[in-house]
Amino acid sequence: MKVQLRDPNTIMKLSRLGSFHQSKLSFLRSFLNEFKDWEYKRDLFNLDKFGYGEAVYSFRKDKRTYSLVCFANEIKDNERSDRVIATKWDAAFTLHDGVPTQKDIDRLKNEVPKQEVGRLSFKELTLSRANKSVRVFNHVVEKLSEGKQPDLELLSKVGYLYRTTAVYGSGKFGLADRFRIKNREEINGPFRLEMMLVYLVRQFTFDQVNHVAHHKNPDNQPPEKIINWMNNHMKGFTGICNVQYRGQVIIEVALRCARGGAYILNTKNKQLIKSINELCDDGTWDYNNTKDLRFEPYYSFKCFTTIPILYLYPQQILDLTMKLNGCLEFYEYYFEPSGKDGMVFLQFLHKDFNTGLKLKSAIEYIFSFTQIIFLVLFFTILICYAFKIKNRFKILLIIMILFSTRFINAIFTNYTLIKTQKLLLVG
Repeated sequence: MKVQLRDPNTIMKLSRLGSFHQSKLSFLRSFLNEFKDWEYKRDLFNLDKFGYGEAVYSFRKDKRTYSLVCFANEIKDNERSDRVIATKWDAAFTLHDGVPTQKDIDRLKNEVPKQEVGRLSFKELTLSRANKSVRVFNHVVEKLSEGKQPDLELLSKVGYLYRTTAVYGSGKFGLADRFRIKNREEINGPFRLEMMLVYLVRQFTFDQVNHVAHHKNPDNQPPEKIINWMNNHMKGFTGICNVQYRGQVIIEVALRCARGGAYILNTKNKQLIKSINELCDDGTWDYNNTKDLRFEPYYSFKCFTTIPILYLYPQQILDLTMKLNGCLEFYEYYFEPSGKDGMVFLQFLHKDFNTGLKLKSAIEYIFSFTQIIFLVLFFTILICYAFKIKNRFKILLIIMILFSTRFINAIFTNYTLIKTQKLLLVG
């Protein structure tokens, strides 16, 4: 079937082009399609605790390498401007052809932050600079350092951590002329090198804000060894990554929703749940529904004890406790060893962090105290029979009836507890 194309004089107008949705021909999408099989790597990340310094990111395939060289600079608020007359920026970047040597990095460190005033070489392909949204950047740092997610409304309103104010290429300021690289297949598409630069700059901004947040509150972070493993092995994946670790050892890594999707179900957002199901079942995602995917944040709490677990409160008591304290619908006895020090025994969700934290402490205290009581009761039985106390059988019967209420819980709950206790003892 022959399809008649529309007149370019009608279609190729800025008023129409500006309203087009992205397609496979869009600059960024065509770039991603071309470079999806290339190896991405962060080769250098030499930033101080405030996020200032240099970094290098690269794309590699066969014998070809492109490297983004980044310089994050400390500037005063009154020096930050998006106007063309600006002379200082929060960060400056260049895309280097190949792998930069230390000599190259030292040379670029002196020239790239100057932008138009500096002079690059034929080894550099594109040049750019960017400024922070200080309000958003500081907000994200603050939230991540507290172990919380940034405010979605603020992120949606501003839209960026950094904003590039120019991207140069094709011979400007000493950059390589187009004729030097025009025959490379991977950059035959429009603005491929410029898209590569801004794509890698985007990754740098994420890494930088995480780095600053980590140094702001280093105690609220996974161990460095775990972070490095994730960066080295999981950066090429998208979606939800669930990692469980103890100390410096990773126990399980899975690209899945933990707890059987309970976290997603507790958002109570039907459109979000529907979209995720469609993505899993059909591989489709409706981009028109992004505004309907918001939900009120909530927190996950795990209760911990160092005392051996003898008794479990019946599920009915657990249900009542969760209901009276305003917890979300998902909660469960969840047994998980924590080294040789103790065990996690309960997990629940709550929308209020402080309320959830108080409930966690109260449950841990009562639960641990209950285990001590049953230890005392079992010793009481031994004493009663050792000294042949008159009513020892009645005492035994009462204690055993109390203890047997533990088995009102599901068989699986008791089984997983015994299995976890065995793992604690044997290792």
